[in-house]
Amino acid sequence: SYLAELAGNHIGFRITNRILSTEDRDSPDDNLLYSLTSPPKWGYVINRAIGNRSITNWTQGDINRQQIEYILRPGVNATMDSFFFTISDKGGNVLANQ
Repeated sequence: SYLAELAGNHIGFRITNRILSTEDRDSPDDNLLYSLTSPPKWGYVINRAIGNRSITNWTQGDINRQQIEYILRPGVNATMDSFFFTISDKGGNVLANQ
C-alpha cells in the first residue's frame, strides 16, 4: 500500500479489508482477533477509534470499519516495513505466523 497523509498529520496508510481480511463461518468479524507477534520496525499500528497510541491487538471488525492504520514514525524515511501476527477466534483456533 502507498503512504499518504492521514489525520493528525501522520504519514501512513489505512489497513482495509482489501489489504487484510480473515473470514470464519463460525465467528463474527468482531471475534476474529489479530495479535502482533513481531511489530513493525519503522512504524506502529493504531486504532483510530481509541486514539493515536500504538496497539498490539485488533479485530477484523475494526478493519472492516476502517479504524486500523499503519503509522510511519516521524522523521523516518523508510520505504518498506512489515509486521507479523496471529489470528484467533473465541473457539481457540489460531493461525500463527501470518
